[in-house]
Amino acid sequence: MHWSDLQQQRQEQRQQQTQQQPASQLPLEKAVANDTLDVLETCGSHAQQAPSQRTWEQPGASASYLDRQHRVLWWRLLHTSLKCGAYRAYIGRATPAQASCPFSCCIGPGQPQTISHLFITCPVAATVTDWLCRLWQAMTGYLPVVSAASLLAADTPSEQLPSDALLQTWHRLRLAVLHSIWAASQIAEASRPTQAPDASEPVATLESGDAAGQQVSM
Repeated sequence: MHWSDLQQQRQEQRQQQTQQQPASQLPLEKAVANDTLDVLETCGSHAQQAPSQRTWEQPGASASYLDRQHRVLWWRLLHTSLKCGAYRAYIGRATPAQASCPFSCCIGPGQPQTISHLFITCPVAATVTDWLCRLWQAMTGYLPVVSAASLLAADTPSEQLPSDALLQTWHRLRLAVLHSIWAASQIAEASRPTQAPDASEPVATLESGDAAGQQVSM
């Protein structure tokens, strides 16, 4: 059986499970797991209706001219093998603190770091997507109306592009944006403190220093 047939079979099974039990009624842990794995299903109805060939096998999505790291990230997204903090915490490979989004610009503490949050709803994703639109406008004179979700769905900025070279440029930029979001999250995660500093520690250090000074003066 071809891998595309297996992927189609998995998608049909997931749709049946979703119809039987909505995600809103699932336990929190199960909802986090499903949200992290079913990345294309979080993009909206237009992504659910698109066949798998539209994303991975389309011209420009798996071409050799793309950066290898970008292609690897895209492959992991499409094959549900990119594990964010919320899912790693769910399977016991991360602490509960590491399950939240590492970006300080997120509204509210403890926002779960799922794929849909990281690449769609996080303010970082919106900022980088807006930058991509402005860059495309500076290059072509056309301001595309795309969202972070449409980048995951491999949508093009318009129905018809002037040339194949411009289409290749779009896919380069699109995957570069997705990779930059993922790389930035890893850097933010690595620089995040593992635990909150003890506020009493500086005071205790000062008190011990004063006591030592008094002994020397005596």
